[in-house]
Amino acid sequence: MNAGERDELICVLSLIFYWTHGKKLNGLGQITKVTSPSGHDCKKWNLKNMEPNSITKISDQELTRIASLHGVRKAPLRCKADIIVNDKQAISLKSHRKANPAVVNHTTRFGWEQACRYMRAEIEPLDEAIARYWLMRESGMIAEDVKNQSPQSPFRDYKDFIVPMIEYFLFYGTGTGLSQVSANTVLSFNDPTAPETWSFLKPSEVVSEAWPHLVFSVRNKGMPPSFPLLRKNDYHKKSSIEKWTRLWQGEYRGALHVRSEH
Repeated sequence: MNAGERDELICVLSLIFYWTHGKKLNGLGQITKVTSPSGHDCKKWNLKNMEPNSITKISDQELTRIASLHGVRKAPLRCKADIIVNDKQAISLKSHRKANPAVVNHTTRFGWEQACRYMRAEIEPLDEAIARYWLMRESGMIAEDVKNQSPQSPFRDYKDFIVPMIEYFLFYGTGTGLSQVSANTVLSFNDPTAPETWSFLKPSEVVSEAWPHLVFSVRNKGMPPSFPLLRKNDYHKKSSIEKWTRLWQGEYRGALHVRSEH
């Protein structure tokens, strides 16, 4: 597993530890129940004489074994929630210790249209931002990755339009459809074992707080593998995908990726 996946597993086990020991957490309160997104109840901490920081250096295999021992199961595909607390806090976990977490993985315009339909947003302002991105990219004014903190960011003036779309990808679904279990809280952390580094954020808070720290890029990754050729059952996506796509440095690039550097 990668570093982010390890941190998320350790964070869930830490939640179980604090639940077992009756510790109240700022932003969460008293934990009375921890459940996996698949609906299985987690078990209380049963590693005697051990605390969460004791498991940070163990192997992936041993970490997975300990997680299984506590009833922790990997979230099913298309689940935005990684863990559910007290039957009401559906939490998406975001580690900032290693690589900066992706906010929206490489997604073509067709996928962003899904976000717009759910959030009742218009995609045309984002079309304008992407058109500006390509004008600046092709003229050498910006590199592939563009930070929102930069005055040259073609996205920074479109906050009111883009924020609802990003909220969708963080909490409710992906470019292919709605999540099986949506999230209503993001737990952002620097140390998966230390609650003093944890922040619990709601949809209205998380994107606005992250906005100045977002990095946008339009890439080849996430594009249909044989583009501009598409499978018959994907052909209806072609006209949408083409609107953001350019042939650049020998690759068709049209999938928008957003990550946070915060």
